[in-house]
Formats: sequence, structure tokens, C-alpha cells
Amino acid sequence: MNKVKVNIDKYKYSKMFKRFVGQTNPCLCVSGCFDITNLYKHKKDHKLNAMLCYCIQESGQNIEEFHYIIDENNDLYYYKNIKTNSVVKGIDGKLYFPDYKYLKNFKEFEKEYERVNQYCINNCKHFQEDTG
Repeated sequence: MNKVKVNIDKYKYSKMFKRFVGQTNPCLCVSGCFDITNLYKHKKDHKLNAMLCYCIQESGQNIEEFHYIIDENNDLYYYKNIKTNSVVKGIDGKLYFPDYKYLKNFKEFEKEYERVNQYCINNCKHFQEDTG
């Protein structure tokens, strides 16, 4: 199973979680500067955003803390595979948020990326599913 509920009292960051989850709008952002020159060279053959999402997933798979997600009931879950997402504009002009599941093979990921984006654009719905 991809998703496992975490016992907060046994979680190594339980004090931080209890403080964080009580906030009105808990949010965590990670930022940094990256040299994407090598990715940009492949822009003619692949979408830059797809390559960036894939690189984030590939590197994030090895960072344990990226696998934890709080749900709407403030329960903490550990996910075997992480997801990334982006923003696309639907045919109605509104913005939608597709989730991309982790796939080890970039070609497979790129196909899934396109499929999910087209779903959001054409159906004017967000795409969020368990990564199974």
C-alpha cells in the first residue's frame, strides 16, 4: 500500500507536528536556485516543466521528510511515492492543479504528465489521486 497512517506519538518530529498542525494555514515551502542549463538543452524534445517535475520527484524520493502529508482531518500519512503538481489553464479560462505521480522512467512520466494535464484542461477539474 502506498499510504500509511502515522502514529503521531511515535513520529520523530511529533512536537513539531503538533505545533505545526494547530496553525490556521500551515504551509511549508522549499526553494532554491538550480542550474537548469542541461535541462534547457532538451526543451525542443521535452516540456521544461515536465522535466523539472520529474527531477524534483527523482531527487525527493530519497528525502524521507518529503513523504509525509497532513490530510484534511489533520492526520499524518506516509506515502511510499511522492507527487509533484503544477498549474494549468482549463478551456474555461480558470486554473487547475494536476498531480503527477512518481514514475521512475522519464518517458512514462512524460506520457502521464501530458495525460493528466489534458484531463485538467479539457474537463476543467483538478486532478488529485492516490499514487497507489
